[in-house]
Amino acid sequence: MSDSVDAQPLSLIDLVKILYFRRYVFLGVFGLIMLLGIWYVMSKDGAYQYSSYYSLGLLADGEYLESPKTMELRVKEIGYPAVLEGQRSSGDGAANIDIVIDAPPNSGMVRIVTFAPESIEEEVVEVHKALITFIDSRQTKRYEHQKEEYETELKSVLNVLNSEPSGPFNSASLPVLLQKKAELERSLRSMVPGEAIVIARVSDKPAGLSKVIIVLGLLILSTVFGLIIAYLAEFLAVVRDSLKRDSRYGG
Repeated sequence: MSDSVDAQPLSLIDLVKILYFRRYVFLGVFGLIMLLGIWYVMSKDGAYQYSSYYSLGLLADGEYLESPKTMELRVKEIGYPAVLEGQRSSGDGAANIDIVIDAPPNSGMVRIVTFAPESIEEEVVEVHKALITFIDSRQTKRYEHQKEEYETELKSVLNVLNSEPSGPFNSASLPVLLQKKAELERSLRSMVPGEAIVIARVSDKPAGLSKVIIVLGLLILSTVFGLIIAYLAEFLAVVRDSLKRDSRYGG
């Protein structure tokens, strides 16, 4: 037992000496991790954020031509699959573009967001334009349909007001007809068509962590792993020398 490894506490000076003697191990591990990390960071294209917003149309009473959540679901379940199929058919590779489609609460808008590198910016813009066109087409149809209904009803009221006294018009119904006429005219004036606010607006800087922060993280990681491997190498060397000196393990 007297020849076994002595359990002696290490001082700070001992730790520094160990690091000095194992400096090449430390530097090798540190350099390897830094080189691999920097190569990965430099080879990876930064992802920019592309954003599109569409403001949904409104009726006279403040209701939407189509609710934001309904439009969101229609874009997800109908519009986006159709755009993807069209892009696949033309070989533009839209299947590789990840898109987030949602309707922010209390905004009255549908939002389309994509994170992608500059190398596929053209494809991203085309997909965003196609989705905005899908939304705008539905909104325009609903707007024109509702407007036509108001105009048809208003025309009927005006025909009654302009009819001969012997016709369906009489003085008792005059206040009701005038009120109806005013309501329809107000409804027509108050209608707000849908509008694309912005299409595929790109952020000024890449999204996510900056390369400077990533490099700083690599420095810390490389240092920690370098120290661990250096002290582990020293520990294994001490154990190996002890085993050689210990006759119980066969010299």
